Amino acid sequence: MSLRVCFITSSFSRGPGDHSTPWLVRLIEELRPGAEVTVFAPSFRGLPQTALGSTPVHRFRYWPAGGEDLTHEDTAPEKMGSPLFAIKVASYIICGSFSALLFFSRRRFDVLHVHWPFPQGFFAAAALIFNPRARVVYHFHGSEVFLASSRPLLASVFRLLIRIADVLVANSLVTAGEARRIFTPPGQIEVIPFGTTLPEFKAAAGGDGLRLLFVGRLIGRKGLSYLLRALKNIRGSGLQATLSVAGDGPMRKDLERETAELGLSGAVDFKGYLPAGSSLLAAEYSACDIFILPSVTDELGNSEGLGMTAIDAMLMGKPVVAFASGGIASVISDGVTGFLAREKDPEDLARKIKLAFSDPGRTAIIAAEARRRAEDEFSWPVVTRKLLEIYTDRKLS
Repeated sequence: MSLRVCFITSSFSRGPGDHSTPWLVRLIEELRPGAEVTVFAPSFRGLPQTALGSTPVHRFRYWPAGGEDLTHEDTAPEKMGSPLFAIKVASYIICGSFSALLFFSRRRFDVLHVHWPFPQGFFAAAALIFNPRARVVYHFHGSEVFLASSRPLLASVFRLLIRIADVLVANSLVTAGEARRIFTPPGQIEVIPFGTTLPEFKAAAGGDGLRLLFVGRLIGRKGLSYLLRALKNIRGSGLQATLSVAGDGPMRKDLERETAELGLSGAVDFKGYLPAGSSLLAAEYSACDIFILPSVTDELGNSEGLGMTAIDAMLMGKPVVAFASGGIASVISDGVTGFLAREKDPEDLARKIKLAFSDPGRTAIIAAEARRRAEDEFSWPVVTRKLLEIYTDRKLS
C-alpha cells in the first residue's frame, strides 16, 4: 500500500510547463508507486483549487485575487520593505492555518512533507491536530531561510515549530548551514537535492565560435547583467561569442536596453520563457558550448539555494561557469566539476569562460566528472530512495 503524503508548500506549478517548481511536479511522479501525494498550497491571483494531472491540489486564499502575489514568483522578496508586505504575510499565515485546520480535519496522511517550512510550519502544526501520528519532514530550500534572517521575531516563533518536525532536510550544504545558524534546530539536517526536469537529449556537435547559455528568471538575483558585461569583455578579446537567454521576467526590457548599450544586440538572443522540462529548453542546453550561472546575492541577502539549472547542464554533460554564490559552491567545485568566478566580478567571469573554452581537453574531463557527480548525487532514483527512507524511517535496498 502506498504512503499517503501531503506536500505542504508555498509554491506549486500552476499548470503544465510552469516555471514554478517543475522539479516538485517531477518529484511527485518519481515517488509513485511508493507514495501518493496530495498538495496543500496557496492560491496565486485567485487561482482556484484544482488538480495537476492526477495530483490533487488544495489551494487556500489569503487576499483579494489581484494581490495574491507573495508566492510563485521570484520578485516577491523585493516587496519585503513595504508595510503591505507585512500585512499580507500575517494574512497568509492566519488564512493558511485556518484553511489547514479545515482541510486536514477531513483527510489523514502518513507523512507531512513541508517545503519552505518558514512559514509553512504553521500549517503543519494545524495539520498535526488531526494527523497526530503523521511523520513531519521539514525541507529547507534557501529563500525562506534568508527571509527568516530578516524577520527575527517570526524566526524566534519558528524555533518552537522546529520541534514538531521528525526530520529536517535541506537542498544543499549552504542552506543547511544557514538553517542551523538561524533556527538552531536540535537535530541533524539531512541534505537531499533534486534531479533534472529535462528530457533525455543528445548533446549537439560543436559549431563555430563560442555559444553560451543562460537559463532563468530575468530578475536581479540571477545576475544576467554581469554576464552581459563579461560577454562584452570576451568579444573585445577577439573571440566570437554569442549568448542565448532562455527566460523572461520583470527586468527583460532593462536587460535588452543594456544589451544594446553594450553593443551586443547581434550577439544576444532573448528567447523568452521556454517551458520547464520541454524539448525546446533541452535543445538550448544541447546546442551550447558552456552553460553560465551568474546568480548573485542580492541586496536583501537572497541567493541561490542550490542552482538547479547548473545541475541540468551537468547532467547534459556541459561545462558550467558560475559565480561562487549561495549554494552554487556546494554543487560546483572549481576546476573539478566546473569553474567558479568571484561573485559580481564580470572580468573574472569572462576570464573563467575563456579558460574553459581555451583548453577543450581539460574542460571535457571536468564536464565528464561533473556529469558523474550529478548522476551520483542528483539523479531521481537517488533522491526518491532517500526520501522514501525518511518517510518510512528505514533503509531501503
